[in-house]
Amino acid sequence: MFVAFALNDPRKGGDLLVKSLQNLPDSLKKEIVLLTLGEGGESLSEVVNIPVISLGYVSGDRLKSIAYSAADLFVFPTRADNLP
Repeated sequence: MFVAFALNDPRKGGDLLVKSLQNLPDSLKKEIVLLTLGEGGESLSEVVNIPVISLGYVSGDRLKSIAYSAADLFVFPTRADNLP
């Protein structure tokens, strides 16, 4: 799971995530589905060659909670953030 308001914002480290996913062995890529919250997630599938479920911008706490509950792993490649 990768979450940011704008996933292509350089401060959020999406490029680092893409490089990491591209370097995974093909056998492991077959086991992964990337869940994204935020703008721009739908374009990641072509770049990383794994399935991506893009929920887009999610404003409701209930839906955010469900999305986080569905994730086995949360990825935080952020270079800079305005929140703790």
